[in-house]
Amino acid sequence: MTEFSGRVVRPKDAPLFTARGGEQVFRSTLTAETTGITAVSGGWYRVAPGVTNHLDMHPDRDEIYFIHRGTATIFMDGQPMAMAAGDTVVVPHGVDHYITAGPEEALELFYLFAPAAAPHPERPAGKYPVVEFKPA
Repeated sequence: MTEFSGRVVRPKDAPLFTARGGEQVFRSTLTAETTGITAVSGGWYRVAPGVTNHLDMHPDRDEIYFIHRGTATIFMDGQPMAMAAGDTVVVPHGVDHYITAGPEEALELFYLFAPAAAPHPERPAGKYPVVEFKPA
């Protein structure tokens, strides 16, 4: 691994992935490969207006969202909570969650995993669907 003393990660440094015809888009910009940091990982995620993403759960890592643009409802263990630009949302490890973006504009957020996760974290089989993201 390359030693880093700090850097700016640009969009071109990490591939863009899409799913469901572009309704979901993400770019993992905070990885060991792009920054040399191994304690956390993260990136940018966009959900089109009115779209509900997939049910998800991370058994051994917490996930944090920093909402950049838009509004949405996040469901954690089935409980709805409103979120909007400027909010920070904490999803503890082991908690089922999914998001429905507001109808007016796309939801854009930065997500952070602690401890670090692979760009496509492993999920328990069965209940949690695998969403295939393809390079844009």
